Amino acid sequence: MGGREISLLSFGLIGGLAIFIYGMHLAAEGLQKIAGGRLKAILGLLTKNRFLGMIIGLLATVATQSSSATTVMLVSFANAGLMELRQTIAVILGADIGTTLTVQLIAFKISDYAPLGIALGFIMTLLKERRRIRYVGQVILGFSFVFFGMGVMSTACHPLRTLPGFTQALLSLEKTPLLGILTAAAFTAVIQSSAATLGLTLVLAGQGLLTMRGAIPIILGANIGTCATALLASMGTSREGKQVALAHLLFKVVGVLIFLPLLSPFGKFVEGTSENIGRQIANAHTMFNVINTLLFLPFVLIMANFIKRLIPARPAGELIDKSKYLDEKVLDMPALALSQATKEVLRIADISLEMVRESLMVLLENDERTLQKLRGREKMVDSLSQETIGYLTRLSQRRLSDEESRRGISLLYIANDLEHIGDLVNNNLLELAQKKMDKDLSFSIEGALELERMHRKVLDNLEMAVNALAQSDLSLARKAISSKAEINQMERDLRRAHLSRLGKELPETTETSTIHLDVIDNLKRINSHAANIGYAILGEL
Repeated sequence: MGGREISLLSFGLIGGLAIFIYGMHLAAEGLQKIAGGRLKAILGLLTKNRFLGMIIGLLATVATQSSSATTVMLVSFANAGLMELRQTIAVILGADIGTTLTVQLIAFKISDYAPLGIALGFIMTLLKERRRIRYVGQVILGFSFVFFGMGVMSTACHPLRTLPGFTQALLSLEKTPLLGILTAAAFTAVIQSSAATLGLTLVLAGQGLLTMRGAIPIILGANIGTCATALLASMGTSREGKQVALAHLLFKVVGVLIFLPLLSPFGKFVEGTSENIGRQIANAHTMFNVINTLLFLPFVLIMANFIKRLIPARPAGELIDKSKYLDEKVLDMPALALSQATKEVLRIADISLEMVRESLMVLLENDERTLQKLRGREKMVDSLSQETIGYLTRLSQRRLSDEESRRGISLLYIANDLEHIGDLVNNNLLELAQKKMDKDLSFSIEGALELERMHRKVLDNLEMAVNALAQSDLSLARKAISSKAEINQMERDLRRAHLSRLGKELPETTETSTIHLDVIDNLKRINSHAANIGYAILGEL
């Protein structure tokens, strides 16, 4: 074989593999869009039932066509404190079974029909008015690219049958299975797709270049290599996130170690399941993961405790000025990323509510200690708001549906309003309180009662707006909006009442007049931001 032939062969293999991987990505993206928010709901079932958890993992992986995507989500949930390690373990085991369905599918030799599928899928993706049909078309287009890529690789590999050195290297996998496992693990870790590794294995076996017993070490290695995605995803996460990634790796490695002495009888058994070597490879992949799951499922709690000893959880009390729910690794899953961003916005809202709630104590009681505490809270709100706005901005650069885009924009506006509320408390209300303390002033009894009444009303409205976001309650959002006119009227009434007291020349009223009126004005402005949150929830920006 000359240099030109080798170059063409390399181009064919690399190009075919690239088409295959792109097809898998396209199909997975389409399936995730079809699943939408339901994908998050499937994994969000915090169940104590390990069998139900296994089924959830299987369904989630079928929906994403990637066990790596499922485990990345689990790392994110654990990092955010939404799932415990023992809950994620059963889901991981189910995900490992779910990913074998992909290999079962690509074991069918339908590459001749791939161009027809590409044409059909492409036409369906052009139907902009029919979103669901467009997503289904994307799935068809993706899987058609998968089969087309396999056809390209198969054609490229055909000349390899006459290359003695290559066939000898593949035959050596039967004699040194450990080398095959390590090579396949490394290759899978680099391309981050066990399906692509096994797809190439199916092509080589279909050309008669690889025996079943030579393929088994590659299957085992691909199962280890697929853990690389979750391990990379766990970098920079909490120890809980790292525990999930380690659990995934341990299951695969221990499973391979159990199978290693049994390669020969396992190979003979698999050969009896089908006459087609491609189907045998797919069956071996499925059987490994099913057996592995059955072995570990009864010992979920034991494994969870063991992993917790290897990576102990960090003591409670993480710094509040760092985002808890935002995860860069789920930005390619918009439904999940938006759910996480919503939780972070609600966390900012809780801090803002605390600032508004306790500002009255500082104003009325000259509470220096609470004032300093609220100063620190404002820095947290600023930091978390900017981090959330940046996260949502990066998410907006992904391919989002119209509904996802609207939700992202709404959250951007809400985070911005919450930041403004924090600024109004810190820069205005607390400054007024400090001025009152420095001059040792007190509000009149009537004035204090009026401020307390308006503060209570504004706080109630802000809580209503936050609850509308938390519960996706449009009626609460409308009530928060309607409160704006009511508070504006209250502000005018309180100004008139204050001016009336000034006419009586009461000392407390005269001394605190400017502060009193400025407090009323700032409470009105806080309420305006609460109404803005209502508008954002309704999508009326």
